[in-house]
Amino acid sequence: MNYRVLSLLMMITAVFAYGQTGRATLTGVVTDPTGAVVANVAVKAVHVDTGTTMIATTTDTGNYTIGQMPIGAYEVTVEQPGFKKFQRAGFSLASAQTLRLE
Repeated sequence: MNYRVLSLLMMITAVFAYGQTGRATLTGVVTDPTGAVVANVAVKAVHVDTGTTMIATTTDTGNYTIGQMPIGAYEVTVEQPGFKKFQRAGFSLASAQTLRLE
């Protein structure tokens, strides 16, 4: 009987551990200085510690989302011909966090 209880507790613990995530999401809207949305722009996020690069392209409404990002420090760059380069560093993503970066 004790083995059944122990087995049940181990399964419950495994389910809760599986639900934990070491991933985060970065999302936002890219706009120009007048506030108009900018479509089809690459948003590049580089994990500072590993150098892993993740890229998303903005939609017709200027929205982008990069999901399943490993937690840690990032640098984000957005470049489009005819516009000034946008670069943001010095921020970190935590487990299960969704960060809006406009």
